Amino acid sequence: MPCLFYVNTNGDSISQTNTIPAWVKDAVFYQIFPDRFSNGDTANDPAGVEPWGAKPKGNNFFGGDLQGIMDRTPHLKRLGVNALYLNPIFEATTNHKYNTKDYLKIDPSFGTNELFDRFSHHLREQNIRLVLDGVFNHVGTAFAPFEDVVKNGARSPYASWFNIYSFPVKEPRNPNYECWWGYGSLPKLMAQHPEVKKYLMTAVEQWTGKIDGWRLDVANEVPHEFWKEFRIAVRTWNPECYI
Repeated sequence: MPCLFYVNTNGDSISQTNTIPAWVKDAVFYQIFPDRFSNGDTANDPAGVEPWGAKPKGNNFFGGDLQGIMDRTPHLKRLGVNALYLNPIFEATTNHKYNTKDYLKIDPSFGTNELFDRFSHHLREQNIRLVLDGVFNHVGTAFAPFEDVVKNGARSPYASWFNIYSFPVKEPRNPNYECWWGYGSLPKLMAQHPEVKKYLMTAVEQWTGKIDGWRLDVANEVPHEFWKEFRIAVRTWNPECYI
């Protein structure tokens, strides 16, 4: 079992082993890239979906969804899996979903928020834990606050949510704003901004009671102060949540 330490104000190292949920030590994790796992409902397939079994590409879709994962839980159980880690499932425009459009909504190609509730309940009935991918460092250009900044420039109430170097905002292929590793399609969020923090915490609270853990994307690129508040809040809402 892993053991974490931190240094208190007196300079003493204090073991934090007991903050790791007990269920994790026996967890057998299985990672799922939802679009590529199983298509359980063709009615929610994205436009231009490829036939199952076609060649995977960086920008194509196969229609995998939450229903497909539910349909395959007997297989996962036979493998001995008791914990799932899903790559991002919130609304986004790509197949990988790391360019979030809406943190409060399940991507329509994966299902609905109501289906996610049934999905979460189903996994708990099967004694399978669920960890979601939390991508809080950056968003996609379709994220509504960023679209507002593109439209209204410095007058936008969301202008300070991002680090914009100059106005007007340029095209993603030639960004004049801070973004993840220079990819203009992934504008960086100012997570330390009070309004951004409030927005993100609202989203985190919405999902935390329905899951068992968060995997945090590029956590080293988000201010540490944000994570300290995140951890306190998450453990308040769900003491057994794995971070």
